[in-house]
Amino acid sequence: MLQDDPADGSVRMSQSRKRYTRSDWVEAAKRIFIDSGVEDVKVDVIAKRMKITRGSFYWHFKGREDLLDALLADWAERNMAGIETLRLKRDGAPTLADCIRFWVSMEDDVLTFDMAMRVWSRKSEKVAAATKQIDEAWMELLTAVFERRGNNNEMARARARVMYFHQIGYYTLDLREDLESRIRNFPLYHEILTGDRIDPEVDQLIAELKARRAA
Repeated sequence: MLQDDPADGSVRMSQSRKRYTRSDWVEAAKRIFIDSGVEDVKVDVIAKRMKITRGSFYWHFKGREDLLDALLADWAERNMAGIETLRLKRDGAPTLADCIRFWVSMEDDVLTFDMAMRVWSRKSEKVAAATKQIDEAWMELLTAVFERRGNNNEMARARARVMYFHQIGYYTLDLREDLESRIRNFPLYHEILTGDRIDPEVDQLIAELKARRAA
């Protein structure tokens, strides 16, 4: 049996006492957003997926647009958190190995969330502006990475763009490369994208990935 909690607007199952929060609604909306796009992110559809009434939705959100704003904010905040995590490494200038380690550790749902967000950005100026801000933050970070590797600012910016476009290409094309293929391609990608042979830190990362695959 489902019932609304008039005290705080949450919804609970009478037996399990499960309470549904604003975050629960956003997470359920995200799953629908990833599966079928922003057009299907509707209150009725989400409530049906969660197997609850619509009651608590309007305690947590003003309406559908408020929920969509929360969905966009969730994506942007997750990206900025990743960027800030990397910035905190090595006095604000992480190594290329740090960035690659971060990317290859991403779960599939993170990548599909990003891809769905970019599809939405083609239909919404607000979303396009948010994705542009995140893209610029990533390229700024990668510019610092390449400057640390000895590139002048102009070359560092160019390599940062190429590296980032390469990474985004994986999301956009939904390339689900298995770990063995990724390990095999690393040295080639590294040389093409950086102009350098594999450095010791990336070598160590490849060793870690091989050990993970063996495990």
